[in-house]
Amino acid sequence: MKQPSITRETILATFIELFNIYGSSLTLAQLSSSLHISKKTIYKFFTSKSEIYEAILANAVNQISIKQKEIYDDASLTLEEKIHRLLTIETNEEKILNMDKVRSLSESDPQFFKRLMDEYEVRWDYFTKLLQEGIDKGLIKKDTNVNLVIRVLGASLQSFYRKDFNEFTGLTYTEAVKHLVNTILEGIKV
Repeated sequence: MKQPSITRETILATFIELFNIYGSSLTLAQLSSSLHISKKTIYKFFTSKSEIYEAILANAVNQISIKQKEIYDDASLTLEEKIHRLLTIETNEEKILNMDKVRSLSESDPQFFKRLMDEYEVRWDYFTKLLQEGIDKGLIKKDTNVNLVIRVLGASLQSFYRKDFNEFTGLTYTEAVKHLVNTILEGIKV
């Protein structure tokens, strides 16, 4: 019997589907069984489950970087629209991943979970430029501390990964991001 043609993208897509069901208890054996391939075939693309997590994160980070530049360069958008869109970018992974299962990685794979949280500490360049432009143009309060706004946003986004987040707020991850952004923007607008 001929094995199906397998790609890195197929493995990642199937991994996400199964991760949404099994969470961090998903095994490479379950993944290979679902794909009707051997674990050896998976190992041609990924050396471990952690490496699959890293690939999913890398895809999301790449999408964010591309979308940030597109938004920043879009001359048809107002400064406020750019800031809002920049802060509410939703990756393909965020649209399909079960965030409750992602939250469980804090216990099952703390090293990867720390890497995920560290991503909220970087990639604020376009946002910083836009805030500074807003300050310079008088659209954002002159006394706005850009670094403080970034810290508040980063820490808030990280808090959305707490296990009790949904129960406490009644919001999904995406809804919470939108509420946070609206609160921050309305709080700093002149």
